[in-house]
Amino acid sequence: MVGSVVVAWLPWFRSGQETRNSYEALRSAQRLGIDQLTPFRVVWFLVPVAALAAIGLLALTHRRSAAAVVGATGVVVVAAAVSVLIVGVDTAAGVWSALIVGIVAVIAAVALVAEGVRSSTGPDRGRTQGGH
Repeated sequence: MVGSVVVAWLPWFRSGQETRNSYEALRSAQRLGIDQLTPFRVVWFLVPVAALAAIGLLALTHRRSAAAVVGATGVVVVAAAVSVLIVGVDTAAGVWSALIVGIVAVIAAVALVAEGVRSSTGPDRGRTQGGH
């Protein structure tokens, strides 16, 4: 989840001689009056909050809730990276890093759910104290 926050600050694309991170790109779009990105901009600014929430949920051993947050965040990060790639701007390392981090987050979410399912249906589940 920390990776989701880090990749947002990496350079995502080049504009002239400048590189811009994801937040600068969204700010530029807002200044240009591209209001269609407003819902996404709100969600994107919540990625660091989601990262903290997932870490907190894992610390409290709420694996399934953490998996939901990690998975949703991974989907948002992948969607952001794919959107930039589709637009066809001169991309930088941040976009590719975000794509990888997002995919890893989704895989981690699936692994967390699978681990929870395995531990709740293991061979010792449902046995009484005496083994009967």
